[in-house]
Formats: sequence, structure tokens, C-alpha cells
Amino acid sequence: MTVEHENLGGFTRPPLLATARRAVRLVLRGDLTSFVRRTSRFLQRSINRESPPSYSAWRDQHVVLSPRDRQVVETWTQGQSGDFCQVVDLQDLIGWTPRSHSPSLTLVVDNSVLHDGAVMAFTLAAEQEPDAVVFYADHEVIDNDGTPVSANLKPGWNSEMALGCDYAGPALAIRNGHLDTILEAGVPSSSHDLLLRATEGLGANQIKHLPYVLSSTSRIRARADTHAVSRATGSEPEKISTDGRSGFCRIYWPLPDPPPTVSIVIPTKDRGHLLKRCAEGLLQRTSYSKIELIIVDHASKQRSARRFIDGLAQSGQATVVSFDEDFNFSRMVNLGVAASRGELVCLLNNDTEVLEAGWLTELTRQALRPSVGVAGGLLLFPDGTIQHAGIHPGLGGFMGHGHKYRAHKDPGYYGRLTVTHEVAAVTGACMALRRSVWDQVGGMDENLPVAFNDVDLCLRVRERGLSVVLNPHAVVRHHESISRGTDDDPSKSARLAAEHRRMTERWGDLLDIDPAYHPDLSRDASGFSLAQTPSTTPPWRQPIYDAATEA
Repeated sequence: MTVEHENLGGFTRPPLLATARRAVRLVLRGDLTSFVRRTSRFLQRSINRESPPSYSAWRDQHVVLSPRDRQVVETWTQGQSGDFCQVVDLQDLIGWTPRSHSPSLTLVVDNSVLHDGAVMAFTLAAEQEPDAVVFYADHEVIDNDGTPVSANLKPGWNSEMALGCDYAGPALAIRNGHLDTILEAGVPSSSHDLLLRATEGLGANQIKHLPYVLSSTSRIRARADTHAVSRATGSEPEKISTDGRSGFCRIYWPLPDPPPTVSIVIPTKDRGHLLKRCAEGLLQRTSYSKIELIIVDHASKQRSARRFIDGLAQSGQATVVSFDEDFNFSRMVNLGVAASRGELVCLLNNDTEVLEAGWLTELTRQALRPSVGVAGGLLLFPDGTIQHAGIHPGLGGFMGHGHKYRAHKDPGYYGRLTVTHEVAAVTGACMALRRSVWDQVGGMDENLPVAFNDVDLCLRVRERGLSVVLNPHAVVRHHESISRGTDDDPSKSARLAAEHRRMTERWGDLLDIDPAYHPDLSRDASGFSLAQTPSTTPPWRQPIYDAATEA
């Protein structure tokens, strides 16, 4: 196995070329104040930003057991009466019967070596989480010489990601009664098959993630088991393919025949060239056949914009909704949706550009699924690097975009950007949802006129038990916020502070819940690198064991 050429979630900086291009645009617009402010902030961030630790140093401090840790583990092990947790290799499940005493746990490993504290960690988790049935943990990757080179720090239960890859492996702990039921139906063909069988029909509260590195494996990524995915999804998918970069699954969910109408709502003001490029991409280069275009025009005065908008209306290619109030993105979108007739709604910024004909088909396939509330796409900067691949709480401050500035074809942290997966939120610059979901949550909050309205919408959708998914196969280019300008003007700070306050008052600690991020990954910049100091504490380092080691 060669690891030096693999992208394992390392630290990335915004490319200098992209930064220079944005600076040039500000200068050409004559916005010297924003140019100076942005340049100053970029330089300050570059000076203050800490590079992530090497895995070797991080591992020595946070994974390897110290003498005190080993004493805790040994004391705990000696104090156990009975064999609570059994360890078995995946290949040995053939003809194997778990011990019947309850509440016993079986830890199934596949091509991996358990760390010394693994049994203790899984056993305690099973005791402390009586409703949980399945348990998984983080793991590290080792090279051909047995040297640990990186850690795969996993999110909490993410059912969408589990369909695309065996992200929870290579060690899975299952309560024996549940494992009996699994084996009665047949021996799993792979660790991915075991994961899908073990979690089928379970709620998220029954699947527990232990945020500690508890095993080592030589596999960077375990290939998806397409046969297992086919069994788990029944006859629903039209096709299941394997991504050549990661070995993970891409599922093509079916579309009804005929397909439903998608109403694409685009708020706009002036900047006729942006709207023209966006609309022509929709009308001429998008393969999805049933589109209703809704333009919400914020009192455009520019002649080229006016001609284009009026032309769309006169030709019947778009419905134009006039908006003459102060800028309020949420209200503009709400008015646009109210004027639409489609079964699905797609929110799209006027500064987006169609790159691939199938982008809307990809979003629609996801948005039509009953378990999905909102589907978002992968957005690229003009230079081809990633602008949006899901919103993560706490990244770069309040809410940030993960994988930002990576190359378009970058597979992402442990292949994350090759599979559809749940995220905390997606950007309103490109999202799709069923009209029934939109009506259920009441549209966008008009008290959030500029910022966080998309995040708030996604949180209200998740509050109702529906998932928000990022589909990396729905790709558009985003000329980020060109038409509205930047938020660098100090006069906007009061508005931004008010919107931030509304979000924190409404959602509180729920703002920090992220179904796609590990608590020990950095919150700096684009994320997905090791945090200097983990925020989690493994059981052997918890204060409850201090007294036991003093003797």
C-alpha cells in the first residue's frame, strides 16, 4: 500500500491564485476599502493560522496509552467478572455462535488490530448506552512497514454515508441477541455487508460512535460492497456504480415517469451578464426536462439586465416576480416559491453557472426520497477549487464550508466527496427540496434577511426527522456573492450580529450538532485536519479512574 499520494484529510490553504483573483476583482470594481480590508484579513489569518500536528506527534499524545492509562485498563480488566465482550474475526462468523449470556457484546474485526483499550471502551459504551445495539470507533491507517500514518476520525451515525461506503469499519461491536438475528439470515459477505445488516431498521440512538482511535488497519479505504448495497436498498436504485477513486458506491435513485416539475427560483438584481449566463445554462445545458424558471427581480435598473429579464417574461421562458423592498433574500425566495407550481423547489443564486448537464437530475434523485428533506450540490469557485461541499458548525467561526479550496476532483477526507452523505446544512445558493417539505417548515425566515437563512431552513428540516444531504455529483460553478457584494462594510455588522443572535437564541446547542464531522477535527479554515488538542476524553483518562491509580 502506498499512502504518500493519497489525500487523507490533510491541511490545505486557500490557493494564492484564487486570493489574487478576488483582490483584482475588488480593485477593478473600485472597491479599494474592501480590497484593503480583505488583504489585511488574509495576511492576518496566514500569520496566525497554526499548521495541524503530524499524526505521529498527535498519536503519541492522544492514542498511545501512557503507563497510567495502561494501569487503568489493567485494573478495569481484572475487575471484570465474566467475559462481557468477545472478539471474533469477520471470517470466523461462518458457523460461529455467540455466547448466550446477557448483556454480552461481540466485537467483530476485519483485517485490523485492536488497540489495548478497545475492549474496555466498547464494553463501557455498551453499559452506559443501554438502548444502543451497534457500536463503532475511529481507526488508524498503517503503511507496509506497520508505521501508523493517519487517523480516520469518523462522524456520528450517517446512514447516507453508510450506504456508500463501509465508513464505520473495520471494528464493529454488536449486542449478541442482535448478532444472532443477523446470522440467522446468513453470514455477511463483507464488513460493509455486516454494517448494513446490523444497522438496518435501527434508529440513530441505537448506533453509537466512540470518538477514539481503537484499531489499526492497512487499508486506507475499504471498497464498498455493491451486492450488499443492492440488498439493503431493495429494487429501488436504477443503478449502483463504484467510484474509481475511492472504491465507494454511487447510487442512482429512480425518477418517476414522467419526472416532476422542478421550480427553479432565482433572486436577482442588475448584473445582467450573470443572470444571462445562469439562465442560459438552465435552459440550454441542463438535461432535466421539466423546469419552471422563476426570476425574483429586485428592481433591476441596468439596461442589459432589464432587457434580458423582460425577454424571458415575454417569451414565456420564465415567470418574473417583482420585488421593490429593501434587500431580503428570504422574502424574495418565499415570494418566488409562492409564485411557482412545481412539485420540487430548487433555490439557485444568479451568480451560479451550469457546468454539467445532469446536475439537476442528481439533486432531484435525492430530493424525491422520503427520508431526505434537502439536497445540496458541490459548488466550485471560478478557478475550479471547491467553494461549498456542505456546511459545518464551528468551521472558521460560526458556520463554515468543509473541504473549501480543494481541487474539484479531490476525493475529500477519506473519500467523503465521492459519496452522498448527511451534513448539518447546505447553502441556499444551490439546494432542492420537495414543495411539501417547504410548506411543512414554512419557507425561509424573513427575519434572517441575508445570512444563515439557509442554515436555519436546514435545521428546521432536520428537526422534523428528515436528512440534509450533500450530493457531490451535482456540480455547479459559483461566482460567490458577486451580485450582492461582500459583507466587509462595517455598516452591515449590526445586521449580521442580529442574525447571529437570532440563530443562537433559536437553536442553542443544536447549532453544534454535525452529522458529518468529528469533534477532534480542526475548526480552522476548511477543516478535516487534526485539531491540536482533542475535545474528547477516552474512558481510561476520565477522572473517575484517578483514585484507582493513586495506589
